Amino acid sequence: MGSVVILTNQDHRLWRMKNGDPCRDLAERLLGARRAGTTIPREGLPPGLDLAGAYRCQRAMREIALAAGARHAGWKIGVTSAAARRAMGVAHPVTGFLTADLISEPTAEGDAVPVFASGLLAEAEVAYELGADLPPGTTPDLVRASARPRLAVEFVASRWEGGAGTATPLVADNVSHVAVVLGPVVRATDLTGLRATLSCADRTSAGGSDQVLGDPAAAVAWAAAHLAALGHPLRRGDLIMTGTLCPPLPAPPGGTVTATLDGLAHLKVTTG
Repeated sequence: MGSVVILTNQDHRLWRMKNGDPCRDLAERLLGARRAGTTIPREGLPPGLDLAGAYRCQRAMREIALAAGARHAGWKIGVTSAAARRAMGVAHPVTGFLTADLISEPTAEGDAVPVFASGLLAEAEVAYELGADLPPGTTPDLVRASARPRLAVEFVASRWEGGAGTATPLVADNVSHVAVVLGPVVRATDLTGLRATLSCADRTSAGGSDQVLGDPAAAVAWAAAHLAALGHPLRRGDLIMTGTLCPPLPAPPGGTVTATLDGLAHLKVTTG
């Protein structure tokens, strides 16, 4: 097992003097890898980076994207199942940002969506469109009363060689976000006990709301407090991706991804 390096404030100042702003540098490298559909080695992480530092790197990535013309669209929640949190070494979910250029609504079922990334995975999720600001202290009931749920497919891919491994690289990489495809409105308010299936090619996975803090609305309520603490309160018009309902499946180019919420909604997308 390798040794743990703990850097002092002076160490960080020396790192910045030698290497520039490590968070901005990492954000630019990760954005470049996303554009190119490639990966970078995890050795590129700044020394001593912790989860709080990873969120600073993610913030730098968001600032670069917005400065280049991207438009804020909302937020995504990841690591919502107990198993995923154990694997990532955290006690709570994590969040990333969404921009409008990476969100689409097919004009017909099965329309091709141009998604380019190596190691692409598809996830079936509930997305909430917020009809009101949601402050810290928001309850699932308030989410249900003020937000509209939709079925969605999120495409994810790690920009790290070999995957993120732990929560810190995952958060710095914007929780592996690639793109979102929005499907139909879900004509139900209480989604506890929800069951879902995801299929691509000859593979199928199944799951439900138990993988999303027991209720997608509860995930949004958690995010309202978490993101406010990061300086990003949830606002009316935000789109919130609540986390994968089923184990993700590989989504190769030209493949058809089908997501179904039992008895409620159905979405089919072809990757281009």
